[in-house]
Amino acid sequence: ARTRRGAALKPAKQRLAKAERAWEKAEHRVAELQAQLADPDVYADADKVKELVARHDAAKTVASEAMSEWEIPAAALEDDER
Repeated sequence: ARTRRGAALKPAKQRLAKAERAWEKAEHRVAELQAQLADPDVYADADKVKELVARHDAAKTVASEAMSEWEIPAAALEDDER
C-alpha cells in the first residue's frame, strides 16, 4: 500500500519540483534587476531607469505567479500526506 501511495504521489512531487525551479528562476531574475536598480550610476539615464523599473515590475509579477503555481501542488501533497 505504501509503494502504491508513493507512486501516486510521484506526479505531484514532479509538478512541485518543476514549479519550485520556475519560482526560484523568477526570484533570481527579480534579484538581478534589484541589483541593477541599486547601482546609483543607473539613475543618470532616466530612460534606462524606466526600462529597469518596468522589467522589475514584470519580473515580480512572474515570480508571484510562479509562487502561486508552486502552492497548488504543495497544498495537494500536504493534503495527500496527511
